[in-house]
Amino acid sequence: MSLKYGCRRNERCTAGPINIMPVPGYGRGVVALVPIQKGECVLRERPFLVVPTYRETENTVEAMNAETQRVHTIQAKRVADLSPFHSKMFYSLQDHRTPKGYPRSLHGILSTNSFACEAPFEMAESSCMCVEASMFNHSCAPNLCRYWDKEAGEMVFHTVRDVAAGEQLTINYCRTFDGRKDRQDKLGRYAINCTCPVCSLSDEESAARDAKCARYKDTRKERLGKHAIALGLERLDLAEELCFQEQDSMLDCYKGLMLTCLAFRDTIDT
Repeated sequence: MSLKYGCRRNERCTAGPINIMPVPGYGRGVVALVPIQKGECVLRERPFLVVPTYRETENTVEAMNAETQRVHTIQAKRVADLSPFHSKMFYSLQDHRTPKGYPRSLHGILSTNSFACEAPFEMAESSCMCVEASMFNHSCAPNLCRYWDKEAGEMVFHTVRDVAAGEQLTINYCRTFDGRKDRQDKLGRYAINCTCPVCSLSDEESAARDAKCARYKDTRKERLGKHAIALGLERLDLAEELCFQEQDSMLDCYKGLMLTCLAFRDTIDT
């Protein structure tokens, strides 16, 4: 029998109930039980486990081994301290990082299922695991975006388009502005063969999209100078056109635009 996990139990979630249930081709997944409008919050969840990630160290074997040992020791202790319910939940999750033929590992489960829980995501100092959020499957064209509410200590998920009743709720395991090859290489580590609309584009269409993704990355490096405002606006246009729905990407766009406008203003003032 499927377990109902409803965001109704949290008054700050505005969407109708969702359900963890079998999904053809995916195993388990999260499905909307009623129509959900774009922009609604479907889930706010406090993690049951938060562990550190690797810090930047000197580029020596000794320093990197010491950092790996530090992180693995803390991770193992925090997993060992889980309640029986959460421990069972943890070890029921997939491990797509440990090579085939080897036993599933604690660190493989963490790498497969954890979310970064400091913003921006690519600079995360910690990662976390959530009971319900770990059930969201992947799509390169997801209908959910996520962000970490640092003040509340919760992972938050919103719809980025209207969702029909019975439709699976998905997130993006990749960075949205990665090209098709980079996405497929990363998804291969999760044993995922993605057939979403973005991955199903023709070679010509995919190449055109990859070129726009590359241009988007270039604009991130060109924030100063007299063309800064135009570059910031171009970047926002590209983000909208390519449907970059991740919260960190859009926040980064607006932050970059503000910084470039301020820098341009300062050049005029001087």
